[in-house]
Amino acid sequence: MDAQTLSGRIQEDIVFGVYPAGTKLTEERLIERYKASRYVLRAAMNELASQGLLVWIKNKGVQVAELTPDAVDDLYQVREILETSAARLTRLPADPALVRQLEDIQDEHEQAIKDRDFRKVFQLNLRLHARQYEACPNVALQQAIADHARKVHQVRGILYNDMNYFDKVTREHREIISALKGEDTEAYVAAVKAHLPESSRAYRQMYEMRHGVS
Repeated sequence: MDAQTLSGRIQEDIVFGVYPAGTKLTEERLIERYKASRYVLRAAMNELASQGLLVWIKNKGVQVAELTPDAVDDLYQVREILETSAARLTRLPADPALVRQLEDIQDEHEQAIKDRDFRKVFQLNLRLHARQYEACPNVALQQAIADHARKVHQVRGILYNDMNYFDKVTREHREIISALKGEDTEAYVAAVKAHLPESSRAYRQMYEMRHGVS
């Protein structure tokens, strides 16, 4: 297993609560779970730290980072700027081949929801949006979108036990794909913007309940 694969597996375990915020991670524990070498593990942990998912604390070692609600709101504001900018730069209608690929991924996403295979749902969601923003001609902007999406991965799993949330996500994904077929840039921008804020609101509620903040 290489460092990129391992960092993805650890990241997914963080998203799904195997390692909640504040959990101390030891090399021995991770090596046992993932059957990885110490060298590969350290490279993976450095990558996750650079993404803000892990933090190194003096005299305590490595812990899963806990974002404050304000920090999450700030990241989502940046994501809105980046993603709506990409939408405005996207030439419409999008390439029919790209649209077909998005429809195929979304079909798989909806089936994974029905199967309650939420880890597959998570991965397919990442694939869908990565492919979506490949329609934007600005490669640096594509990378910035991916980087900032990774910074809030740990927020994503909060609503995965709410099937009403997935109904909403399904509608929004279909609206994004539909807008890519058309010629109305502002309709596409609106569809992108509408898809962003739900997880950040849920995270604030969860954080305030956990920490007794009102």
